[in-house]
Amino acid sequence: MMRRKKRELYKRSLRMLFSLLLIAAQTVCFGYVWLNYYLQGMNAPFFERGNWLFYAVYALLFVVFLFCFDGTKYGLYRRPNIIWSQVLATLGTSFITYLQICLLSLKFVNVLPILALTGVNILVCMVFTAIGDWVIHIFFPARKMLVVWDNYSPEQFLRKMGGRKDKYTPEEIVHVSEGMEKLAERMQDAESVLVYDVHSE
Repeated sequence: MMRRKKRELYKRSLRMLFSLLLIAAQTVCFGYVWLNYYLQGMNAPFFERGNWLFYAVYALLFVVFLFCFDGTKYGLYRRPNIIWSQVLATLGTSFITYLQICLLSLKFVNVLPILALTGVNILVCMVFTAIGDWVIHIFFPARKMLVVWDNYSPEQFLRKMGGRKDKYTPEEIVHVSEGMEKLAERMQDAESVLVYDVHSE
């Protein structure tokens, strides 16, 4: 039990690390666009502390959207789902940030820099998701599972379990008719065993 808890703790720590790196990378990209394309167009440009505050607001917005859309579940959700969640978070952050810049500038500003920023940050999301998902699966591979069944085929149940590929990978499906000796031999190589619809006797 303690080993399992430590394993989950390490996985959460890795997810948090990649999430923080993603937030930092997106904020740095925004800082570049802000300083080079929007700051000078304001009626009263920010000084250094004002810029840092705006970076913090951008990062906070992204964090809120990221957690609302579950975009930090590296190694837990499927990679396309994580990317889509992060894309939604990026789009929401960019939209609200553009409105803030317009309000601070007292006019509608050029939308092209924020669109370019959004495109770059979407690419950043893809890169971080690919790396994060790969690293977590390298350090925490799914357990090989032996499935033992009797009356009803476990295929449908295993399809439902497909959403948790981070925990278990069905390596072999065997019927109880093979006998206890053969089942015991196969269990030696399995890291976990799923007993599905088998009579108590």
